Parts: sequence; structure tokens; C-alpha cells
Amino acid sequence: MSNRYQALITEDRRRAILAFLAEVREPINEYILKRQLEDMGMLTSQLHADLRWLHAEGLVVVEDMAGVLMTNLTSVGADVVAGRLVVKGVARKTWD
Repeated sequence: MSNRYQALITEDRRRAILAFLAEVREPINEYILKRQLEDMGMLTSQLHADLRWLHAEGLVVVEDMAGVLMTNLTSVGADVVAGRLVVKGVARKTWD
């Protein structure tokens, strides 16, 4: 798999995480996020790495609750989902 292809897959997966958090509008545990990504046909082996990256970028808040990661969208993450902000490493919003 080429590096560019892998980067595109990663960007799409990160965007899917943000979009799902925006849709649900409440903290979500890692197991629900994993199921959502699987339902979309996405690989989940990098979920923890993606959540750490999104947290470092200020797009989500990640909290360890008794060994389970809980994730919530920040206002900056909501801006990315809405297409008001572009962050390198997250796929851009596509307009229908």
C-alpha cells in the first residue's frame, strides 16, 4: 500500500470519527466508535492512535474512564466537521 493511499485512508477515518461525534453530540466510548467505523467498512486497528492524534490537535477530548476511552468533540472539531476549518490530516468536508 502506498504512503499516499495510507494517508488518504487515515484522513477519511479521522473525519468519520469527528462526523460521528458531531452526529451523536455526546461523549462516546471507544467500543461504539469502533463499531461505527466497522459498519462503515473502515479498519479500526489505528483507532487509539487516531484518537490521540485528534486530541493533540484539539479536535476531541479523550478521557480514560476505568480503562475505557471516552471521546467528545470540541468546538474546533465541530468547525472541521462543518467545513469551516481545514486541518491537515483530516479529510475535508465533501459537498453534496
